Amino acid sequence: MHLLRKIVNQDEVSSADLASFIEGVVGGQFSQVQAGAVLAALAVRGIDEEVLFGVVQALYRLCAIDYGPCDAIDTCGTGGSGKLKYNVSSAVAIALWAMGNRVAKHGNRSASGKLGSADVFFLSGWPQDISPENCISLFEGVGFGFLFAPFFFPPMKAFAQVRKELGIRTVFNLAGPLANPFKVKNQIIGVSSPALLDMFVNVLRRLGRSGLVFSSEDGLDEFHPFSHLQVKVVKDGQVDSLDLSPEDVVDKKLLNKLHKRDCFPSSVEKAKEEFLAFLQGKECLGFRVLVAMNASLALFLLGKASSIRDGFLMTMEFLGDRGVEKRWKELKRNLLSS
Repeated sequence: MHLLRKIVNQDEVSSADLASFIEGVVGGQFSQVQAGAVLAALAVRGIDEEVLFGVVQALYRLCAIDYGPCDAIDTCGTGGSGKLKYNVSSAVAIALWAMGNRVAKHGNRSASGKLGSADVFFLSGWPQDISPENCISLFEGVGFGFLFAPFFFPPMKAFAQVRKELGIRTVFNLAGPLANPFKVKNQIIGVSSPALLDMFVNVLRRLGRSGLVFSSEDGLDEFHPFSHLQVKVVKDGQVDSLDLSPEDVVDKKLLNKLHKRDCFPSSVEKAKEEFLAFLQGKECLGFRVLVAMNASLALFLLGKASSIRDGFLMTMEFLGDRGVEKRWKELKRNLLSS
């Protein structure tokens, strides 16, 4: 297999090579053994910008719809820390929409048995059988959509079994957040290592998007009160770097009230309970701060806040007024009538 030999020999792999491989597996030209060998070899060799861009391009060719570019934002991150966390990116997506922004949240179920975005959306009443076409109609009506990846990329079932049997993270875990089916113009993407920041920003730039990519120094794909955050921002093709401490954004008195047990769940059930409480305006302080810290990055990117700190204060005030609860009830009424 030509591509596998290239990877093993450390030869340059082009985006066209990856696109041809993915289309070959989907079309049945390559076996599951060959598919697994390529994915594992890439994981060992390491993913570079050209490979990641090639996979994203291939995914778009397999997408069930041709929609966009769309003037909206996505908050989908890569995961990959291996730690049990709240699904902050989904809560942030809902908060941003409730605050008046158009949001197209791309996501899937958790493959690790923890809590993926689909898990919390379906738990919260999002229909599990909504078609891509109906999702577009809903989005155009209310400015929000949850884009369940398997419905938008059905040919990727060809990789499902081999990915499960490999049991490792593959290039698809990195490409997924970049392949939003609505081709959103704006993204915030949390990644699990600062080493990934430049690669993601460069792919966003090649896709013509504005984006803010970030990683905490302790290896989480979110901004939280117990670690510094490294950030890359791409806007109008220009890239800037930021280094944020929690104190830059959150008042020190508030930070002193928080403990790790307030910001990280003790179990999957606790994480589910807190997400539902968030939709009812009853979330704990730690969860509210997490949502506000990460939403602040999006508000800054969108130009809705003059600084990340201002974005945090805006979100905290909105959540304190139970703004999410009111808007989520309206959205569920729209879902029931659609």
